[in-house]
Amino acid sequence: MSLHKKIESTIHSEIPLCKQMGISIEKFDDEGLIAKAPLAPNINHKNSAFGGSLYNVCVIAGWSMVYGILLQKDISAHVVIQHSNIDYRTAVTSEDIVAFCESPKDRVIEKFIKTFEKRGMSRIALVVKIMQNDELAVHFEGKYVIHT
Repeated sequence: MSLHKKIESTIHSEIPLCKQMGISIEKFDDEGLIAKAPLAPNINHKNSAFGGSLYNVCVIAGWSMVYGILLQKDISAHVVIQHSNIDYRTAVTSEDIVAFCESPKDRVIEKFIKTFEKRGMSRIALVVKIMQNDELAVHFEGKYVIHT
């Protein structure tokens, strides 16, 4: 099973809301991670994406990035979100909600893993973006924690 499909399988089994929202993991590689959710089950009364759904897709994209890094490093740890900030810049009306989490720099990942190995806990900050018509629609910043 490919790494992005393993991440998707995990979020569907461990975070049931992801399956209900239709969240899929489309890509996980050196560039980053793409999480996608169809608009239809995540729509609001204005025929745009519900703010809570946009937030959840962003949180899951970041969570999935951290989980993917742990899989690559063969590390078992719990992943939780500690803090977040989101800026809704424009309504999302495209057929799919597509969230991109850029992969952290290698040195950031190395420090993140070394801190975990030393202390049994570590934090990493990630940015997730949702674009629409080549413009930034949602900007999310999240701090994730891994612990034993």
